[in-house]
Amino acid sequence: MLGVALAEVLRSPYRTALRALAVGGAICVTLLFEGFRLGMDRQMATPAGALPADLVALEEGAKHFVAVRSNLPQSARSAIEAIPGVKRVHPLVSVPVIFKHGGRRTPIQLVAYDSGGAPRLAVGAPIAGGRQVVLDRQLARLHGLHVGDRVEILDRELGVVGLSTSSDVSFAPLVYVTYDELIDLYLERNVPGAMGGAPLLSFLLIDLERPEQPAAVRQAVEAQVAGVDVYTPTELAAQDVALGRQLFGPVLNLFIAIGWLAVVLAVGLTMYASVIDRRRELGVMKAVGMGAGGLAATVIVEALLVSLVAFPLALLLARGAAAAVERMSPLYRVVAWEPAVVTRGALVAIVAAFVGSLLPILRLARLEPDVVFRS
Repeated sequence: MLGVALAEVLRSPYRTALRALAVGGAICVTLLFEGFRLGMDRQMATPAGALPADLVALEEGAKHFVAVRSNLPQSARSAIEAIPGVKRVHPLVSVPVIFKHGGRRTPIQLVAYDSGGAPRLAVGAPIAGGRQVVLDRQLARLHGLHVGDRVEILDRELGVVGLSTSSDVSFAPLVYVTYDELIDLYLERNVPGAMGGAPLLSFLLIDLERPEQPAAVRQAVEAQVAGVDVYTPTELAAQDVALGRQLFGPVLNLFIAIGWLAVVLAVGLTMYASVIDRRRELGVMKAVGMGAGGLAATVIVEALLVSLVAFPLALLLARGAAAAVERMSPLYRVVAWEPAVVTRGALVAIVAAFVGSLLPILRLARLEPDVVFRS
């Protein structure tokens, strides 16, 4: 069976290449959607997971760092600082803003930090004075911005001093200013503190005297400070991933299912065409005693061989397509070459080879040996 299938694959390299291209293109689509889903998970997890704190306090009921509002009272900071086991507390503010530059508008999450929570820099230098901002690196690519450029946020002109990593959430990348700069932004916009929905305190980053034992401090904060929930950065990251899946999961799952179906159809149609083209040869094999099981196994092995040839091609196509997507839309991350995505893609190829062979196998079951003698 293997010999027959291999001979058929090698007999016509041009036709095999076309079949592999059709199957590989379908697998490529599945890899892209799987890679986009994994990229979205990483984008949602990274900002909270990268917070430099042992614990994070936020408004009661607000379970996310990304894209969900948290508004804490100013008194929460001093109350938490007074709890035994707390070493330092750092304020952090998050404000949704529409960033405008060069005729393009992008929703961003403006994050203001004070004594802790500064961004991780890929390029440039930390903020060291007034009227300075750190942009997310992918946001800067989208708008064609570089270190040293001038931008406007809430109609206040700021100089770009750095570009950050771990901040490229696709639908709301993070942009960083200092706490004092945010106050100046509010004053120029005539927004007095938290009036009008503009927060002065969103999160509190908590450093512990004994980081290895956060449970007692966490319980004390939630018991003694009203309206506050406490999480570890890892927990916040997991909840942000869950939020992303809740928002985009149904659509992505539908696209992935369509991709799986496309692979099955590609294998099924190419194998069916192959069976029809070789029906006389297969009729001879049936006439000389090969049973339906042997013919079915031959078709399945051939489909697996075609998928084996198609899979490396699919990986190359997916990597090129992912790079093209990120060039055109830098805020979207497609990691189509990651081991988890490649493994799922290989599974798709194997399953599609079996399922796609069903229609040709059914056609073979009805094949009469006397087809050899028909004109």
